[in-house]
Amino acid sequence: MSAFDRDSTAAMNHLVQERTRNGETLGKDFTLSDALHLAIQRTFEKYLVESRFVQLSDGLREIDDIDKNQQNGVNLRQSQRIERLARVLRANGELLLLRRFWFGLAKDRVRQFFESLPTKHELQQMSSEERLLHERYAEFYKYGAETAIHEYLVLVDSDPESTERLRGESLLESVRRKRKPKSRFPADRRKMSEEVFWDVISTCREQAEEDEDYPGLLEEKLESFGKRSIVSFQNILSERMSKLYRQDLWAIASIISGGFCSDDGFEYFRAWIISQGSEAYQRWLDAPEKAAETIEPSENVECELLLYAAPEAYSSKGGGDIDEHLREVPLDLVGEPWQEEDLPKLYPQLWKRFVKKK
Repeated sequence: MSAFDRDSTAAMNHLVQERTRNGETLGKDFTLSDALHLAIQRTFEKYLVESRFVQLSDGLREIDDIDKNQQNGVNLRQSQRIERLARVLRANGELLLLRRFWFGLAKDRVRQFFESLPTKHELQQMSSEERLLHERYAEFYKYGAETAIHEYLVLVDSDPESTERLRGESLLESVRRKRKPKSRFPADRRKMSEEVFWDVISTCREQAEEDEDYPGLLEEKLESFGKRSIVSFQNILSERMSKLYRQDLWAIASIISGGFCSDDGFEYFRAWIISQGSEAYQRWLDAPEKAAETIEPSENVECELLLYAAPEAYSSKGGGDIDEHLREVPLDLVGEPWQEEDLPKLYPQLWKRFVKKK
């Protein structure tokens, strides 16, 4: 392991610690939100540990310096950590991660806000000092929720009827009115199975007016299940992703992408296949070249956010990090290896359709 990898891994382990001090605001320890925990962890996993973007790693090391200064007695607010991470993601053009980060943090803060509101009976039993403390808790989480929601809304479609904007504004309204947000999906008591998995995928696909609406709907639908079912959903997803980890599919994904497809790109391509439903999934397994012929050259064939729907839903239900409860699914690339220069001969018609025209 290189020195950079050792340092980055150590930085990641340090950054995802579960608690951080917020003495300036309330003089009390606060648990680091699951959303922030996941955002930092996945950012490191995707960029820092893989040593892909030096600039991003430098920015995240700067956040790590904040933690070290904090341990040395410098009292720094959690909001500074959040702002630094958001700035690093924005500076590196990671708007998808940034949008996911802000919405995840918003939901976490909204949940904490409603948990901090005492019932009428509890209020009657409190002293004036206890009431004041609860009010300060509530104001802290309310401010955090409103800030995160506003940051999220800046990044989504400006169309007032877009699903993402309506979702953000509904969350904001629930905080202002002190009424818990209502889900579009009733509680689902079904035990997660292969059949239920595909039913969830297809239900959300049918209800999504635009492609970008789909991940949010899926996340909300998963929140209607119990935490065990959400874990099972992610396990099934990993198994389906593994089945698609084939040389021929990677070759076709490369052609569709213009002649090259990275590891991440192939992962998002496989997620997109699954997002199309069970029938489409089976077509890609049985006859991938024929399935590719139905794609338009300008069509978006990535669905990265599908991979995060279950982790976010699990976190929203207070489950923490879903990775601790997942089965290990083998990921072995099967099939005949190929080189990029082989692609025109392997799939000449697809090459002509997706690459030669460009």
